[in-house]
Amino acid sequence: MEFQDFHSIEPSEVWNRLHLTPQQRGLSSEDATLRLKRFGPNQLPEKEGRRVWQMLGDQLSSLMILILFVAAGISGFLHDLTDSVVILAIIAVNAVVGLIQDYQAQKALAALKKILPTRAQVLRDRVWQILPVEQLVPGDWIEVEAGDAVPADIRLFNAHLLAADESALTGESVPVEKQSDFLSEAKSPVGDRKNILHKGTMISRGRGQGLVVHTGPHTELGRIAQLLEGAEQVQTPLQQRLDRFSRKLTWVLLLICLLLFAVGLLHGQDWLSMLMTAVSLAVAAIPEALPSVIVIALAVGAKRMVSRRALIQKLSAVEALGSTTVICSDKTGTLTQNKMTVVRSWIAHPEHEELFYTNMALNNDVNWQDRARELAEGEPTERALFLHAFHHGKDKEELGESWPRLNEFPFDPKEKFMVTQHQQPDATFYFLKGAPETVLHLCRRDSLAAEGLGQAQQMADGGLRVLAFAWLQTSTPFLQLDVATVHSQHWELLGFAGMIDPPRPEVKQAIRDCQTAGIRVQMITGDHPRTAQAIARELKIPGDIMSGQELEKLSDDELGTHIKRMGVFARTAPKQKIRIVQALQSQGEMVAMTGDGVNDAPALKQAHIGVAMGKIGTDVAREASAMVLLDDNFATIVAAIREGRRIFDNLRKFLVFVLAGNLGEILTISVALFVGLPPPLLPVQILWVNLITDGLPGLSMSLLDEEPGVMTRSPIPANQNILERGLMGEILIGGILVATASLLAFYYGLKDSAAVARTMGFTTLSVCQLFMAWAISSSRPLGKGFRFYSPTLLAALAICALMQVMAVEVPSLQRLLHTEGLSAEQWGICLGLSVLIFLIKKMPGFSMERNLPNEEHPPQPSPPVA
Repeated sequence: MEFQDFHSIEPSEVWNRLHLTPQQRGLSSEDATLRLKRFGPNQLPEKEGRRVWQMLGDQLSSLMILILFVAAGISGFLHDLTDSVVILAIIAVNAVVGLIQDYQAQKALAALKKILPTRAQVLRDRVWQILPVEQLVPGDWIEVEAGDAVPADIRLFNAHLLAADESALTGESVPVEKQSDFLSEAKSPVGDRKNILHKGTMISRGRGQGLVVHTGPHTELGRIAQLLEGAEQVQTPLQQRLDRFSRKLTWVLLLICLLLFAVGLLHGQDWLSMLMTAVSLAVAAIPEALPSVIVIALAVGAKRMVSRRALIQKLSAVEALGSTTVICSDKTGTLTQNKMTVVRSWIAHPEHEELFYTNMALNNDVNWQDRARELAEGEPTERALFLHAFHHGKDKEELGESWPRLNEFPFDPKEKFMVTQHQQPDATFYFLKGAPETVLHLCRRDSLAAEGLGQAQQMADGGLRVLAFAWLQTSTPFLQLDVATVHSQHWELLGFAGMIDPPRPEVKQAIRDCQTAGIRVQMITGDHPRTAQAIARELKIPGDIMSGQELEKLSDDELGTHIKRMGVFARTAPKQKIRIVQALQSQGEMVAMTGDGVNDAPALKQAHIGVAMGKIGTDVAREASAMVLLDDNFATIVAAIREGRRIFDNLRKFLVFVLAGNLGEILTISVALFVGLPPPLLPVQILWVNLITDGLPGLSMSLLDEEPGVMTRSPIPANQNILERGLMGEILIGGILVATASLLAFYYGLKDSAAVARTMGFTTLSVCQLFMAWAISSSRPLGKGFRFYSPTLLAALAICALMQVMAVEVPSLQRLLHTEGLSAEQWGICLGLSVLIFLIKKMPGFSMERNLPNEEHPPQPSPPVA
């Protein structure tokens, strides 16, 4: 059945569209069977997942991985089986990690089943039956009551004190009152369809009956599932940058290899020797450690995040947060505590303060669930009143003994009030609670009623949900407590209580930290615009506010022009959340989306990174996300952003280090060939340098601590090359310094022999790159904050230095690498040139400090809208 707006049509038309008569209650088994064949089972469709071999193929088809396969093949051709095995192992680790991530993503749609009921009470063949929800069809007559999960979309025809918790579907923080005779506009938001119960929501109070109008994929929840299935999986910034980098690197290396081969032939070198040199240089120039460095860096980052209460489900989430420019945050449970709280009260008569809190405690259906009085269960609004009264010395359990409840008029959505009757030794008391306009009308003869109206309006304008309280004392109880009796009395106003789901205490500072880091925060919620605006004002979220209905009128292009000035989106539907994320992405923003409900799942998947709540979040939201906040704390996102920036900085340092070293190798060989000198490095020596410089030093650089001021700079744009912001200059300077030192050592050694010269050039090239790694590990120059001590890095450099000494002095390695033992003077030349290069690299102007943020004048957060 196509989706139809059953909430906006008259009851007679509902029966007509379902091919029923208004007198008909329930289907026959035969009719139900026919409808089941027509509409299908009442379950969400499951798309057949990709096979393991398909997911594995995706992991092995990226350009960087293909380059590594070529490098492994070339190394094998040159009989360097060790290098081939290492490269293939790197490919395998990368593929397995990606395969696990892919498998986790495939579980997102299946998780929807976990929130659904399994059985429902249905009238079939004129008999009430308990049936599996899969057998429900449009036209079934069904009954629900408090505690039930709604099994399908139901148009209500009978509703008694009925309220549904739709927070998982709409983000609404309080239960929605349901009315069978309520008609709304055809395009009303889901939260305003008061005559419809939606599949996957919970009945929090009352009971009701109605017709099943939509099942399976045609329900509102089913439509969300389709959005989730269709949402695109967007590449992270690092994936995009490395893809572009790999393509360019491939062509550059091919061109360099061909050029060197040609130059060698022109200078009379042996063609086979030059071919081996060119191929070896190509293998060495490819940073094959890069994928493993990325995986290890992200995995360590993920482990560090667990200690900060954030669970990383996809490793790419860590670095993606480091480049985030906008956080689209759900309100309920994310920015707020998901706990209605009385934050303001007004008492009409000071002498009646005790009666005000007594009313609040007794006119209430919430009770303690434990003896320690720490857990109160009940409807969120009543629980807020119950706890507020308790904190003011009025415990319902204790009051119940001296103020026994004799009678009550339960809360009626039409009358909008509730009354309880309590007996005292010499009088009967009636406590009234309800909507301000209703209670004030009943207190019309109270002299403070007019003043009270202004107080209630002031609270409501501040985004608070307001309830009024009144009382009545009589010498004899009423014969009947009904609507007529309540309206015939002269009630006395006690006061008002204003409630809201308050912001988490730490969120305000977290939002300020985001703004200081150049990251905008936008609130997206299903709540009323006035409530959302009040929270945004308190949290100092800058920008304008837009409702879902206003958003619906805008085209995608129009939304794109408005999106950057918006701070709050209220009364939004799931599809609109995706539109908001897509509009931001179309403007070049890197979007993180937080949420906890089923309604958030499609947008969580569409965003560059989805962040789900771990405590109150649904399984659907968690499975669709890349990261889960174990403490449901928005401030944890700031820690994740900091970690992401640290990792991204370290990966850039690794690239500068490895590419500067590779450029030094290329320049060393190129310059020597152009000036007519013999090749300063043999193919096996090139591979050895590659082995000791790209391995341990590169991996240890991924573990470096963050640079000072990492959160006082703007995010790096996603479309910016990973080597921009001056890094190409760093690589060029580093490569020239390494090549200069190596050529000087090579030229000095020629006075003894070509073998000694190669050994000195080879040694200087290796040691110089190790010192270069130490220099690049900190962006600060000497004397301006450079950190001399990084235990992991220094240990890695010491091991590599020892390996180089063995390559020169151990006889078996001398034969393998064609090296000669060096004298103390020759070792001094090699080491002295390397130290000199380190000192030059750490001089002001040569260090990476020009890529750092300006700590004296960090970015300032935008001023909030008044």
